[in-house]
Amino acid sequence: MGPHRSARRLLAGAVATLSIPSVGACLDGSVNPPPNVATPGTYRLPPAYRDRDPASGPAPGGPDANAAVARAEQWVGAKLRYCQAPNHGHDRDSFCPSTCSRQDNSLWDPYRTDCAGLLSWAWELPPPGRTTLGFAPFKSDISVVIDAMDLQPGDALNSETHSLLFKQWLAPGRSAVFIDEPGCDSPTPYAREFTSDVRIAACTVKLRGRVPFTAIRHLR
Repeated sequence: MGPHRSARRLLAGAVATLSIPSVGACLDGSVNPPPNVATPGTYRLPPAYRDRDPASGPAPGGPDANAAVARAEQWVGAKLRYCQAPNHGHDRDSFCPSTCSRQDNSLWDPYRTDCAGLLSWAWELPPPGRTTLGFAPFKSDISVVIDAMDLQPGDALNSETHSLLFKQWLAPGRSAVFIDEPGCDSPTPYAREFTSDVRIAACTVKLRGRVPFTAIRHLR
């Protein structure tokens, strides 16, 4: 979940105008966050990312990234419906019913089943889950910006308005598989897996018809 849905389309237009960072921006540790980041200034990557040799392979991540994909796929298999609230709670999204009503599951019930709620569940974060603004590049306590070519299963893409879990490359840097909760106004208003062509530059990933995303990784 990003900002309230009534403002999301305006935000999308603003984010779409952002310039894509230079290829060195993620590698040298200087990433300028999009507008409205709570803490102004230049985002600094942790030393494990900032000081590493790019030739040494992917930057470090959580201990079991495949577990994050497996957890997200539980929601996909159940076609768990989108809600911006825990199960049976009041849903503020005007595109959704006023009360969240989805299948009962004692593990899933406390979570919002929106895009960032799915990412929170996949990354084993506490319920009800963070919003998009609780992840990098907006907040860096449990996640960091990475070079998009470093994306590995269990990483994610994030923007002010949406989050996607990265499942796998089909063609590195050109086509990939993602998991998300697309929204109540989607033809498929439940957790899904989809394939998309992508364009990447440094830490930025652009999917067809969407605003730019930032590649991020969970730190444990």
